[in-house]
Amino acid sequence: MRIGFVPNSLRSEASALTADLARWLEAEGHTVRVPGYEARSAGLDRWSVPDDDFAAGLDVVVVVGGDGTVLRAVDLTTRSRAPLLSVNMGRLGYLTEVEPSGARRAIEGFLAGDYRVERRMTVVGRVEPSGRQYEGLNEVVLAGGEVGRLADIVCAIDDTEFTVYPCDALVVATPTGSTAYAFSAGGPIVSPGLDSLVVVPVAAHSLFNRGLVLRPDEGLMLRINGERPGAISADGRQVDELRPGESLRLSAGADGVTFVRFRELRLLALLRQQFGLTGPARRPA
Repeated sequence: MRIGFVPNSLRSEASALTADLARWLEAEGHTVRVPGYEARSAGLDRWSVPDDDFAAGLDVVVVVGGDGTVLRAVDLTTRSRAPLLSVNMGRLGYLTEVEPSGARRAIEGFLAGDYRVERRMTVVGRVEPSGRQYEGLNEVVLAGGEVGRLADIVCAIDDTEFTVYPCDALVVATPTGSTAYAFSAGGPIVSPGLDSLVVVPVAAHSLFNRGLVLRPDEGLMLRINGERPGAISADGRQVDELRPGESLRLSAGADGVTFVRFRELRLLALLRQQFGLTGPARRPA
């Protein structure tokens, strides 16, 4: 098989685990790739390929890091989706699947076909009329062009203006991203199995500052009043400007991202751990 690795190159233990797994897989006759940036930064040059060539034809991508490293892997595989098997080198890991001690066993399970896949929806922002397009696993954000300066963001649904949010930014998140930036801005947590768009204003200067949960096909369109451009970000990276006269249409991505899973979703357990929720985790009688 052709197996890619995306390690967190800032963590020596992630680099060491990647090198160990890569040598083992090569000895078993498999092909291993590491994207160029991570390979150079982590001392994994033996398996280095250019970033643009990394994803083509891969059977699986093993992510060795935290949720931020998962987002890097999603970006690397945009044009050629391969399932992601994520090894947790972060703190909690909403997206990661196994701990480092179980990484080899998990890869063996994948090679043996003893796994299932879980699809996660993405959100696509398309600038109209130009057609420029950006995709996020967590969110796409439209912000005012200057930090700390309000933008009047017009929100239309199904071609009908809903409201104008005077705010720093408007976050449009997936259910996966509902535990990330959208949550910190006051949005709800949405089950990852529910395809939806979560719309949350950041620092809204308005009596109506509530989030919305919409179907992904409800025709969500954003623009900014005035002559100043806005900033478009996807999964924490600024990717473009929204210029005067342009609009940003948000919808579900065509394919989504698939994760290799060996067990059922444990979101509720992660939330209990993250927020120190009390009481026994048991079913009612």
